[in-house]
Amino acid sequence: MAARHTSLIILGAGGDLTKRLLLPGLVGALGRADGIELELIGAGHGDHDDVAWQEIVRDALTSGLDALDGDVRGAAESAIDGTVARARWASVDATDRASLAETIASAAHPPIVYFALPPSVTIDAIAALKMGDLPEGTRLALEKPFGYDAESAARLN
Repeated sequence: MAARHTSLIILGAGGDLTKRLLLPGLVGALGRADGIELELIGAGHGDHDDVAWQEIVRDALTSGLDALDGDVRGAAESAIDGTVARARWASVDATDRASLAETIASAAHPPIVYFALPPSVTIDAIAALKMGDLPEGTRLALEKPFGYDAESAARLN
């Protein structure tokens, strides 16, 4: 099977959720996705750079291997080095239209934008996205539950 290329932008990537849950869970998908080449863009505030982000990615993906068996584990182990090599960090304010648009435009492939952000910041980030043009094929992924009450969840939906 020919390689498929995917860009995943994680807004709020410097948070604990990304390190403890999202990235370790992603390694299983890498093991099951035959031929996928993932560009992993961590986006957020903080003192991260590409090297620090790549270390976080490697540690988190490796920690997720324990939950995998057999061929899936072997495929995931094989995918880690390439995924780490393609990983990069973007310092971005997810609520700033220009900063967010620049980060999304920097993706090598139509991105999946994952919101690992608090509900109030997610609402502001979505509002910033409404004003800009997204590349064709862009997908948005929101954690559940999203919003901070029924009304804000309905607005996001």
